[in-house]
Amino acid sequence: MKTSQRQEKEFASFLEKYKRLISKVSGIYCHNPEERKDLIQEIIIQLWRAYPKYDKKFSPATWTYRIAFNVSISHLRKRTSRSRIREAYKNEMEWLDFAPLPMMKDWRNFTISSIC
Repeated sequence: MKTSQRQEKEFASFLEKYKRLISKVSGIYCHNPEERKDLIQEIIIQLWRAYPKYDKKFSPATWTYRIAFNVSISHLRKRTSRSRIREAYKNEMEWLDFAPLPMMKDWRNFTISSIC
């Protein structure tokens, strides 16, 4: 058996053993089922990338937990940043729809020279 095939087989059994841990950690930080699937996939990708460097003298559960935790926190930060941007954009659009000045109704064509 080739090294890569052996490594794939080892990794598959590793995932089988720790899939509940991965699922629990992802569930703590992501409640949306669709986003959670993406998060679990990202955790598995990161585990696969780090697996060759895994030092077997350390607990595999702790190692798996740390990677799942770090990926989940990164996902949460990205999601929070995107939602903040969406919220800021939404607030800006509401303000522009309010348009207290008549010349601001068509905000796309608004320039400083149009009010001077």
